[in-house]
Amino acid sequence: MRNGPSPRSAPPDGARALVRTAMLAAGVSSADSTLNAGSILVTMDAIEQKRPDTSPEALVRIGRIVTFGCMAFATAGTVRGLGGGRPPDLRAREDGPAGGLDGGS
Repeated sequence: MRNGPSPRSAPPDGARALVRTAMLAAGVSSADSTLNAGSILVTMDAIEQKRPDTSPEALVRIGRIVTFGCMAFATAGTVRGLGGGRPPDLRAREDGPAGGLDGGS
């Protein structure tokens, strides 16, 4: 048996970290673009069209609120999608045998 790295060994830790960092950066960039697009959609297409006299400062404030709301909505959906709350199998166990405290009768 040979000692030392084989030709099919895993990439070095630095290369793995670089790839993970690049993937994280791409995901964050995509999320940022989506949040900006949602904010612009609401502020420019909805608010500015209905109220053309709205000041730029108010549009920026509305855009920030919309961005925060979209971010909170996406975070809540992600947490729920990743199993936030109690898993279904634990709910069944809390009900006890045969689905209830009365013994299932």
